[in-house]
Amino acid sequence: MKKILISSLLTLGALLTLNAQEVVSYVPEPEPYVEVTYPSFRIAVQAGMGFRLGQLPSTLGGEERAYYKGLLKGFSFGLDATYFLDSSWGIGIKFNNLHSGKQLENATFDMDGHQMTGKMADQIDIWFLGPLVSGRGFSKSLKVSYYGAIGLGCLGYNQIMTRISSAQLSGATIGRLAEIGADFYVTDHLSIGATANLLTGALSRMKVSVGSESRTVSLSKDERENLSQVNVQIGLRYTF
Repeated sequence: MKKILISSLLTLGALLTLNAQEVVSYVPEPEPYVEVTYPSFRIAVQAGMGFRLGQLPSTLGGEERAYYKGLLKGFSFGLDATYFLDSSWGIGIKFNNLHSGKQLENATFDMDGHQMTGKMADQIDIWFLGPLVSGRGFSKSLKVSYYGAIGLGCLGYNQIMTRISSAQLSGATIGRLAEIGADFYVTDHLSIGATANLLTGALSRMKVSVGSESRTVSLSKDERENLSQVNVQIGLRYTF
């Protein structure tokens, strides 16, 4: 009986050994390491439409209201350059300009409480210049990057106003910027991008120039010139 038990155990051990030899453990080979390099510099130029957020005075009549409403939107242009400290965060500088203009011949308008008729025209530029803090992220394919920025800088205003004769109004204040966008890469360095930004600020003082004479006017809280705006733009980006 003892011999039979030992023989059975030896047979079982041999079978287990043969079975273990038939099992092949598969360990996948690690994927080759590929170093991803991200561009350090981003230069962007864009153009589109801008829309001012200020409200028109309720005292404006029909013709004047339609005229000033047309001045609340215009052509916007932007240029910015950013240096990224790593793959995600960077610092840079931005310029943006919103231009609007209108003109009417033989218009009737109010001038210091008097109704007058003549040429009525305006050319308005609102510009921003200031530093940025930027963030970005990339799609898995690295073909699209997502961009966001905030900034604080100078928000300037210049208006050439004609009411029969011409005058210039100008001023500047602190402007705040928030921007988001996406860049779609066409080549390794060139992409097409779309952005939307919000600029906020209001003038409390304004310089008025008529001919060779000029004076600075302080504006009350209700009279302040609201320069806040939204710009929607598309353009080209170059990264390297």
